[in-house]
Amino acid sequence: DLSTQEHPRVTKAREEALEEVLRSWDYGSVKAALAGSYRKNLQLENTIKQKDKELSFLSKVLDEAAKKYRESSDKYKQEIGQLKAAAEAEAQKALDA
Repeated sequence: DLSTQEHPRVTKAREEALEEVLRSWDYGSVKAALAGSYRKNLQLENTIKQKDKELSFLSKVLDEAAKKYRESSDKYKQEIGQLKAAAEAEAQKALDA
């Protein structure tokens, strides 16, 4: 079995060892040990919020660029159609003459 899950006995032993360590610590020791993790989590949350703002901004910019591209593409197609129609009209005039 190539499962990435930990064996249940290993998990249970890990939980028991952690409980034993935490029982031996006083509140101040636990608080000090967790302070770094708490700070790191706050930093990560702030980073995620900042990245979400950046992603939202970039998404808006990309949407606007795509909209402008579609508009210019539609305008280009319209101009090509007009030029083609004018060329066909000129060709027809030449044939009629």
